[in-house]
Amino acid sequence: MKMHTQTYVMERGERCALLLDPLGMPIPLPTLYITTQIRNSGRSVATSEQCLASIKILLEFCSTRQIDLNLRIQAEIFLLPGEIAELCDQCRLRCQLPQAGNVFSLKKGYTRPLPKVKTSTTYLYISRIAAYLKWLCQYHLRAKRFTKDTARKIQAFVDEILERRPLANGRNIDDEAYRGLSSEQEDLLFTVMCPGNANNPFIDSRIQIRNYLIVKLLRLLGTRGGELLNIQVRDFDFVLNQLRIVRRADASEDHRANQPRVKTQQRVLPLVQSTMDEVRYYIVEVRKRIPNAARDPYLFITHKSGPTQGRAMSKSSLYEIFHTVAHAHPCLAGVTAHDLRHRWNVVYSERMDSQSDHSYAEVEQWRNFLAGWTTGSMQGQHYMARHVRSKAHAAMRDQQEQFERNVRVTIEKK
Repeated sequence: MKMHTQTYVMERGERCALLLDPLGMPIPLPTLYITTQIRNSGRSVATSEQCLASIKILLEFCSTRQIDLNLRIQAEIFLLPGEIAELCDQCRLRCQLPQAGNVFSLKKGYTRPLPKVKTSTTYLYISRIAAYLKWLCQYHLRAKRFTKDTARKIQAFVDEILERRPLANGRNIDDEAYRGLSSEQEDLLFTVMCPGNANNPFIDSRIQIRNYLIVKLLRLLGTRGGELLNIQVRDFDFVLNQLRIVRRADASEDHRANQPRVKTQQRVLPLVQSTMDEVRYYIVEVRKRIPNAARDPYLFITHKSGPTQGRAMSKSSLYEIFHTVAHAHPCLAGVTAHDLRHRWNVVYSERMDSQSDHSYAEVEQWRNFLAGWTTGSMQGQHYMARHVRSKAHAAMRDQQEQFERNVRVTIEKK
């Protein structure tokens, strides 16, 4: 039983994610669950997609093992411990296998290892499945059949599933300290992306200008990729040299099914004159000449000819820019749009450290505003990890060097 999720854009701009059967029809109960429990509670379409991806794993597992989940629940015969274990194992595997290569092992009994998802992804899948199964049990056993004993059975069933979630390794500060660009990588990135550079992997000069502006705005403003793709031409104030970051959830003028969103607070950010001149040049001299561009209000659009030419750039297109650069320049492998947000926070911290006339509270208050976080938010700590590690290492080196000096002095005296 092959199913797939698909996101639709409604007439008023609302995004709706559905789980479709092999004939392309919405599967009733998952659709009801998403509508009543996820969408109606104000959750994002991304959450709906995550839930449906998990439900898809559950339904395909039941189909493969010929388990009629609805009948089993109606008879209060829930999944057996062995079935739960197999289901949770399934949550660890990638849905799509990589293409087989041309090199095979000659070792007897060798089988290609199955690719697995991250531990955090497995944790999320199992959690989503447990939530759906709890709702499904309540749906089938509601009204007269739903007794206190039934409620206890359902909760025990759900708890047994949740207990099989992997231990979350979590992020530690030293892992996060390696996120972002080094100063050398930043220099290389902007050198390569500069329009006209011989090492620029993008051939079209207009695309070079667009991509350079994308990378520059990400670095200067520290925005998320979704926030950047959400910027409209009218958001720029060329008199005051400012840019408005605006929340536009379910905007009717946005035709992208996977709509980039502003996850943070709305805010106004300043831009220096030289950057504003580059934005104006792109709008007037480059963007304006792309067919259909006048019909779309978003700043960054697709240049390539085809049905989406002149339409707002997608998230996948933004990802492809960094993938292309990394493929051409291995020193930039793994660099993403979000790493530029980390880089902005590192440079901001370094800049503020050099200005001793500002208190720590003031510096963090400004950071929260510029990044779009609420007052008092601790999100900045997540992005400061690289800066914290650098300062901590410097302090430890100073301590070690002082120790070595003291030891030498002690030895010389003897």
